[in-house]
Amino acid sequence: MLMDNFVQQGVASEALFGEYVLHDDSLKPQRVAAIDAFSTVFQTLIEDLRNSNLSSIQTNVYGQIIAIACQFLDAEAPWSSKALFQLATQLLDALAKHGNVSLPNLSAKFITSTLDQLIIMQQNGCPAVATALYYSLTNVRHPGLDGICPKAMPLILRVLDSASSRAKISVIRALQHLIREAPATEIRWFGGPVMEALLHDVRVGEPGDGIRASIAAAECCIDAVAAIDPSADGPNHIAVMERVIELLPLSYSEMQRTLCRLAAGLVNRMRISCVPFLKRLFPLLGAVAETPSRGAETVAALETIAALVKYCRIRMPAHARSLANVLNTVLSNGTQDEVGQIANSILNQMKEIVGIPEMEQAMEKAKQTAIETAIARERALQEQAEAHETDELSDEES
Repeated sequence: MLMDNFVQQGVASEALFGEYVLHDDSLKPQRVAAIDAFSTVFQTLIEDLRNSNLSSIQTNVYGQIIAIACQFLDAEAPWSSKALFQLATQLLDALAKHGNVSLPNLSAKFITSTLDQLIIMQQNGCPAVATALYYSLTNVRHPGLDGICPKAMPLILRVLDSASSRAKISVIRALQHLIREAPATEIRWFGGPVMEALLHDVRVGEPGDGIRASIAAAECCIDAVAAIDPSADGPNHIAVMERVIELLPLSYSEMQRTLCRLAAGLVNRMRISCVPFLKRLFPLLGAVAETPSRGAETVAALETIAALVKYCRIRMPAHARSLANVLNTVLSNGTQDEVGQIANSILNQMKEIVGIPEMEQAMEKAKQTAIETAIARERALQEQAEAHETDELSDEES
């Protein structure tokens, strides 16, 4: 009876999970009552497990308990609280001890029945499914996830389609874990839908959870491409590289850094097959590398340029002049930090490719161009100031 009550509350509790509750102050008493009800059932169930009053628990009920408890493992979620987080943690620990297994082994043993419960919750519109999916899946490692993709992937993709930005982060992290730990042959069965869903979420998102979800999707793309597309010039590699080229000039800061790292991962996998993208990708990376911040995005851009130089040697002489301009800008701001060291390494690579005299000549030309540009900019500013002063005098005379 207690177990039935627990499962019924976990599957559907509008007072706790309903979207309207989160925005309607008049319904706060109902939400408090729902949290109290969950807490009471959690505490009673923990005591029963510790006292071995539940000597024989059916497999499907194990999965139901795990799925429902995992919803509250994010204490910051709107439907959770610190008290429910602690009770959910204690419940899972008690369940593991009751079964004489560790929590990861508990999750692995009952992952199928846990997913069955999560599917029911998703069908009932429970917004906590993403959180439960993340915590239940990421506790399981290979080979515990063998054969689970046919059940897990459709659920992940459905939740990903309808989730909020906050929930997307949890779902994408769960997907990334599954891609890393499940057999690659199973991941490839769902390759098309997975790549489509991830690329849809790799975008210039809104600040906050929106941009964090985009970053999570971009990071997941690196693992997804490697698992789904064994061919270096396969369609998924090409699609992801096109997305990087599209978004890189529109991005900034952390997203910019993530896209550069994604590009580096693609270049290291595609090798010479990335030559067709060189003409479009190189100027974008150069623009990031030349930013004066010399932050993590600068490092990521230079590392990607280094990979391009390594694998596209045959085409680099044509880009020596433009690369010299980038390196001159970077090195003029410092040579001893990480940014300067990477730039010097690229410069040495280019000297091997095009020859020391030719590259030194290109660097000297770049320095001269930079000086001329600075002088021209200073002259333009001076002329602008003089024109402004003349306008003010004219206004005073009139």
